[in-house]
Amino acid sequence: MKGSTYEEIEESVTAQVNNLYIKHRYLKQYIQAEAGVLEDKQKEQLHHYFKDKLSQKDLKDSLRFLSELLSKHFGKPVYVLIDEYDTPINSAYLEFKNKPGEFEQVLQLFRGLFGAIFKSNPYLEQGLITGILRVAKANLFSDLNNVREYTLLDKRFATSYGFTQAEVEELLSQVPTATAPEKIQHWYNGYTFGEETIYNPWSIMCCLDSEGGLGHYWVDSGGTDLIDSVLLSDEIQRDIQTLVSGGTLMSPIMKQISFEAISEPVGLFSLLLFSGYLNPQAIDTENHIYALSIPNYEVAYIYKTRLLKWLASKLQTDQQRLYTFMSLLAAGKVEAFKERRQELLQVATSFYQTGAKYAELFYSGFMLRLLSILSSAYMLESERESGIGRADAVLIPKVGHGEQALVIAYKVSQMWKG
Repeated sequence: MKGSTYEEIEESVTAQVNNLYIKHRYLKQYIQAEAGVLEDKQKEQLHHYFKDKLSQKDLKDSLRFLSELLSKHFGKPVYVLIDEYDTPINSAYLEFKNKPGEFEQVLQLFRGLFGAIFKSNPYLEQGLITGILRVAKANLFSDLNNVREYTLLDKRFATSYGFTQAEVEELLSQVPTATAPEKIQHWYNGYTFGEETIYNPWSIMCCLDSEGGLGHYWVDSGGTDLIDSVLLSDEIQRDIQTLVSGGTLMSPIMKQISFEAISEPVGLFSLLLFSGYLNPQAIDTENHIYALSIPNYEVAYIYKTRLLKWLASKLQTDQQRLYTFMSLLAAGKVEAFKERRQELLQVATSFYQTGAKYAELFYSGFMLRLLSILSSAYMLESERESGIGRADAVLIPKVGHGEQALVIAYKVSQMWKG
């Protein structure tokens, strides 16, 4: 349910509600029935839901009224299951984040829709709501006080978010694969929920379906624009640099994330954690402090591709040219590499905005993003101790990619050489 205006979104919701009632067209019998099941006003209301046009009041009451009809028809309370309830909210946030009035209209619509069905509804036996990004809840359900929440930080359902090691071993014993289990583990394992280490379920199933073929299945499954907007923002690039280098970030985690909160680091990391882009290691559970890291090779690839996309936009070039540029370094053409690097830096406005204090930090991040392009042929290590010095980056060739390693150090010069 996407739209460039609030009216388009409301029309989409109306169409969904109409289709839902049509699936239960047998309820039309109560419009004319004289059995006293419905009052005259309710019969008129039911008649509205089989039309194309509904008032906003009708929309907000549509699910609750349907639960009442179903309960009376079957003689028992109903279960309500809503999957990915936050999809239209997340889309609306991206569309209207510079138009707070229209975004608030969308929130009001869904707040009324969900509030009516889940709050003080005598026809409801039980409800289950699943979301994608765990952001919309704080904006939608602030008035709904009878919801019990479970996240990947809760032990009760820790094994329900993916496959355990024992489950993967059982699957591999039944499905022939040509890939070593250790490689599958390297690609898709690494999520620590509660005391369990979990595999990405979608990736494992795709891997098995491909007879053990390793691929970037999760990123290809259709991520969210909201996550991409976070990964491509300037504010988080320094932290992504740490993560891609194999480091960890220490941060509090918010279980209640509002859209306003994701403009701050704690909100950003909480969003990435609950969306599967970070692995949490509990440091201080009482104060919700966690050490955050990239869980596996597949997710690391997502970070690297977004880093490259961000860098290409900053350097006013495209990713293909960056790959061509980095191939010069891999081929040992150092002078050509230096010349092209200088051209890139001269168009990177942010380089000159860093000043002397942050120049080396910027350049380190700049090179890390470029060097990550060579990850298919080289193992990249950052700030590795060597004797009495320390290299900023070390590239060690993988098997089958030559024998030439690269040791790189960055220095700040006090002189400009044109």
